[in-house]
Amino acid sequence: MKIYGVTRRWWPVAAGAVIGIAAGLILTANTPKSYTATTTFFLGSPASADSSGAYSGDLFSQQRSATYSQLAGNRDLALKVIDDLALTMTPDELATKVKAAQVPKTVLLELSVNDGSAQRAADIANTYAADFPQYVARLETPAGSNKPLAAVNVIQKAEVPTSPTSPNAVLNGVIGLAVGVFIGLFATWCRRKLDKKIRTAQHVEEATRAPLLGVLPMDRERLKDRLDLAAHATSAYAESIRTLRTNLLYVGVDAPPKTIAFVSPASTMSTTAAATGLAVALDGINRKVALVDADLHESRLGRYIGAASDRGLTSAVTGAAALDDVIIRVPNTGVDFLPAGPPSPSPGEVLASDAMAKVIAELGNSHDFVFCDTPGLLTANDAAVIALACDGAILIATQGKTTSESLSEAAETLRRLGSKVLGAVLTDVR
Repeated sequence: MKIYGVTRRWWPVAAGAVIGIAAGLILTANTPKSYTATTTFFLGSPASADSSGAYSGDLFSQQRSATYSQLAGNRDLALKVIDDLALTMTPDELATKVKAAQVPKTVLLELSVNDGSAQRAADIANTYAADFPQYVARLETPAGSNKPLAAVNVIQKAEVPTSPTSPNAVLNGVIGLAVGVFIGLFATWCRRKLDKKIRTAQHVEEATRAPLLGVLPMDRERLKDRLDLAAHATSAYAESIRTLRTNLLYVGVDAPPKTIAFVSPASTMSTTAAATGLAVALDGINRKVALVDADLHESRLGRYIGAASDRGLTSAVTGAAALDDVIIRVPNTGVDFLPAGPPSPSPGEVLASDAMAKVIAELGNSHDFVFCDTPGLLTANDAAVIALACDGAILIATQGKTTSESLSEAAETLRRLGSKVLGAVLTDVR
């Protein structure tokens, strides 16, 4: 159950991470490759015989480097390179592919060319390497002199790059992962904030303002809508039912409840399974229990325990049959079962009658416990009527299905009508 809980809470994050990485890789696969070729220049200065002159020359070259970086994108120089290589692009287009920058604290200048073709990137960079020194020499030569004040020399020609500089598959994958995880976390946060369904025992207690009597795990056998005593005897569900049994025995020690309505906001098999499981558990410690199918709309209880009958509760209430004649035994147990009986055109009137209250009272006199399975409280008034005829009600909440609002409304409805809420049970916990 813990593993499922972790999976349920964090699957949006995991899904976001996978989708993010996949998106990064898809982006990489669909992005045109780009290659970068680099050539390096040495920025020289007029020769000097002493050390101070040499220092001044180096300082002169470093100061010139910013200007040379800008000259690399000059339109006239770009036209020269285009002519030399017979490129089919404009000077402005070529300028966007070229970037020059000084190597910090040196007299070196690096010129990089970025292009979709590795060979063309190297060719452009090497053509710049041939044309740029000449261009600078022409600019640095004073009028009337044939000797430039500064010189640019190529110290490293560009080589054809063997791998693209972009797209970066690793970087795109990491970015995709980060974005996916963030979206997953945000989705998880939104889900928790917007999700009004009951998830934890604390949610149940807050909604009902009643003690939590038990937490019942999801039971695979119960999902079959059919009681399997052999499976229940050793399952985790059975152990949880025994814990519920213990807690029920200590409810109202001074005036312990005998007749109890099992109530849920909406009609659900969870009330049927909880009532039946608790009845069988109490029978296991020699308590005499009667199960009453008080849901005259769906009548789930008879189908669940596999003990249907033509006569039952409606027969006893209307006087068509004696109570003792319509009670049958749950197979392989000592639990007495009162089926719903034949359909009634007005089930609400049957359940609200004095005869119904007498049936419950009579069962309470002959049994240690009487459990009534009821229809959904918020969909029919029957559950509230049955709860009034009993000593109290146990509210059943189904994890992931019952909402906090509906459970709270059910509890308040019972209290407003004068019924006692004995406690609550959280079922189908995974």
